[in-house]
Amino acid sequence: MATHTHQRPTRARRSVVALVAGGFALTAAALPLTACDPGVGPTTSTSTTTTTTVPAPALSNVLYINLQSGREDLHRVNMAFQMARGQRALGRPVTMFFNINAPELATTSLPEALKWRDNDPIKTQLAALIESGVKILVCPTCSADQGVTADQLVSGARMANPQLNAAELQPGTVTMSY
Repeated sequence: MATHTHQRPTRARRSVVALVAGGFALTAAALPLTACDPGVGPTTSTSTTTTTTVPAPALSNVLYINLQSGREDLHRVNMAFQMARGQRALGRPVTMFFNINAPELATTSLPEALKWRDNDPIKTQLAALIESGVKILVCPTCSADQGVTADQLVSGARMANPQLNAAELQPGTVTMSY
């Protein structure tokens, strides 16, 4: 008889279980938490008689990240960027919606040195996300509140409108908020 060893769930995986138990199964269950658990993806299960490779899940549904944080909480901004980067690397389409305090993060005037701890600067990370195919939509109402105009946005970011958001928020879209 084959025996399997099971690893104790990481904090991130326990959080997903708690989210699923709390009624968020449609959102959380389909999302490998690569920002918190880079080991998620193709895995191998070994027994005394066989080795089975389990493929990563199909990631065709859009991940829509609602980024509300700005300079006041660069930790959250960095985590949102890590999640977007990790999911894009797995092949998932990713859209980020910058609202509340986040619109200024998508501007050309953002200071080059602005960063969270020893991570790459926010401006560098944003450029890499756009280069990888992440769509950046910016709330026009929140932008106006911050004095941000469309001509101040970095290349690849665009002001959102109801039609752009509706195109991203289709059935099956996975959403996260930071």
